[in-house]
Amino acid sequence: MKKLFLFLCLPFLMMCCKSNKLLVEEYTYFLKDYGAMANDNIDDSKALSNLLLAIDKTSGIKKVIFENGTYLFNQQITLISNIELIGNNTTIKPKTNGDSFIFFSGDYGSKKENIKISGITILGSTSQRKFIAFGIKNFDKEKIYNKNIKIEGCTFKNLEHCIIVNNTDSLIIDNNIFENCSNVFISLNNENIVISKN
Repeated sequence: MKKLFLFLCLPFLMMCCKSNKLLVEEYTYFLKDYGAMANDNIDDSKALSNLLLAIDKTSGIKKVIFENGTYLFNQQITLISNIELIGNNTTIKPKTNGDSFIFFSGDYGSKKENIKISGITILGSTSQRKFIAFGIKNFDKEKIYNKNIKIEGCTFKNLEHCIIVNNTDSLIIDNNIFENCSNVFISLNNENIVISKN
């Protein structure tokens, strides 16, 4: 009887095992646990960069949670694949002047995928606006390097450029606010772009 029961259940068990392989693991990290504290007027970019470097090789989707408040970034943040930056009434202010990125996802030849930024306000300066909030600089007219990039529920204010994305398949820019910005979106050689509710 036990053998018959196992025999009848075997196809169901095999189906469950196969479906479990389709599940993507998710890991959550709180930026405050890695030395970045909101509203302390101290540069937080190094803490985030070190965290991204430490989890880069971790499989699955990595979610980094920002606390409520303002963070100061003195350096460019180079993003990794399979990352979500999630704000909670979070503001990021760049400290240095200059024509530089705040979030950067790759230069020529790099390949990044599954990047999401949500719920974050990026606040530039009215006197020095030469910041680019989010950028991917790859450019080759015949190649797609990156895929699945999503920016949603963010606010961009007092910036020279908000979003520059090149060579990407599946780009979503949804439900964002743009205030006092010279260039909202620059797109080169992208496929499957969705822009809505901005």
